[in-house]
Amino acid sequence: MNKLVAILVSILTLEGYANAQSVTPSVVASAGDFFSNTSGSVSWTLGEPMGETYSSSSNWLTQGFQQTWDIGTSVTSPSPVNADLYPNPTNDIVNIQFGADASGQYVIEVYNTLGQMLTSSQFEATPSARAAVSLSDYSDGIFFITVRKTDGSTNSTFKINKNS
Repeated sequence: MNKLVAILVSILTLEGYANAQSVTPSVVASAGDFFSNTSGSVSWTLGEPMGETYSSSSNWLTQGFQQTWDIGTSVTSPSPVNADLYPNPTNDIVNIQFGADASGQYVIEVYNTLGQMLTSSQFEATPSARAAVSLSDYSDGIFFITVRKTDGSTNSTFKINKNS
């Protein structure tokens, strides 16, 4: 009799677990929504990682909840400026030595550690040209000097330590 009770309890327990499973897809996300009308539907989820899609002539297999349209974007970064800054650390003047391939109009900006622009100047670079930036008006600390071409094709930021 005890065996029969144990078997019945086991069967009821397994049946309860089987009925507790859901086959409806769901996702927990910080934001998302679903919209539909007679023309179609749109749904989105914020924070879902990218998945990969495999396809053959008649089948698609995609990871994730938001399927099958995946629109990618890309961001291109400008190339670095061919220049060296010296001396570092400095007590006043920072020299910017441009490379042999430098030519054109550049903007030189000095920022503090709070991201506030302190100075901005234009410089016409020629091959192996040198520009000088004075930090004499500022107290000791860390500064960032950004050197970028005005057309946006090159951009570099250098960290400079000023010690008196």
